[in-house]
Amino acid sequence: YCQASKIAKPLLQNLKVQESKLEKAMSELAEAESQLEAAMEVKRQLQEQFDAAMAGKKELEDKANATKRKMDQANKLINGLAGEKSRWTDQSNQFADQRKRLVGDVALTSGFVTYCGPFNSEFREKLNTEVFLTDTHKRG
Repeated sequence: YCQASKIAKPLLQNLKVQESKLEKAMSELAEAESQLEAAMEVKRQLQEQFDAAMAGKKELEDKANATKRKMDQANKLINGLAGEKSRWTDQSNQFADQRKRLVGDVALTSGFVTYCGPFNSEFREKLNTEVFLTDTHKRG
């Protein structure tokens, strides 16, 4: 027994030392794992904030692109209607001139119709094409 005791006793003491080292290492591991879990939780929260910010950024970019498209379409429409403005102005002036001449034109036409009433249709057609229309075209 003495012989076995001499061999086993230092091994048992070494076992106790190694077990205490293991226990210390396990407590350090548990502490490191708790720190890792805390860091992972912080990382998860930051990732959620990042994802929310990126979703907001994408939404804003989409709205900006949609607004830009609408603005481009509006500019095209405005540019297309710019040429129409000059045409409308000219046409408005022409209508004003026609309105000024309307009473005279009606009087002239009614006088011609009254004058041509007693003649036959061939003579009225000849007066209309050769005299009346050429005279009205000359006067504008």
